[in-house]
Amino acid sequence: MVRAGHPLKSKRLSLQAFCEAEHLQVRDGSRSQEMFEAYLTEQQVQRKIALQISHYMSVPAIIEHSDLVVVLPRTVASLYANEAKVRSTEAPLELPTYDLKQYWHGRLHHSAVNVWLRHVVADIFVSSSS
Repeated sequence: MVRAGHPLKSKRLSLQAFCEAEHLQVRDGSRSQEMFEAYLTEQQVQRKIALQISHYMSVPAIIEHSDLVVVLPRTVASLYANEAKVRSTEAPLELPTYDLKQYWHGRLHHSAVNVWLRHVVADIFVSSSS
């Protein structure tokens, strides 16, 4: 994701532009972030990390007022693209997919409220990945 008037205009960044850009890195301790960083290392892709933060909450304000690039989960990026002066762009690499799993206590497996909540959560992630 980049700010709305960012000099990088293309819908998909080239690998060169991605590597040359200064990045905001979110190190939130999540498994998806860990997998992404491992994938970049595997592909021998090095970014210029200009700023590192530990949560997503301040990302839109920082990106909106800078020329930094940030890599976010698609669901987070699309939420911010609707709320701030930022836009999503495609990464230059085909990123690996991973399964997102829900867990619940067996005692709640047939609970109507729990079944409803599991469906709501699943619908959010299925609709945002298409």
